[in-house]
Amino acid sequence: AYNAEKDWKKAREVLEKAVEVCDRREEPVEKARAMSHLAAAKLRGGDRKGARVMVEEANKMLQEVRKAPESVVARGKLVMAQVMEAD
Repeated sequence: AYNAEKDWKKAREVLEKAVEVCDRREEPVEKARAMSHLAAAKLRGGDRKGARVMVEEANKMLQEVRKAPESVVARGKLVMAQVMEAD
């Protein structure tokens, strides 16, 4: 049990660093993904409130990304690429 607890603590540390890196690089989608994994690690460690807050923040971030004009353009390009491949 001790090793598992130690592993989860290390996982949380690594995921917290990933969130920080994504924040500095202004990569909201990757940051939200890292935050979701961090929330799972927090939940596993018994921090239900921290996990809930993390998931809510990640969801808000993704909603903002979806509203951004560049997000719409990127999705449009992806759809066009998929259509072209299907032909």
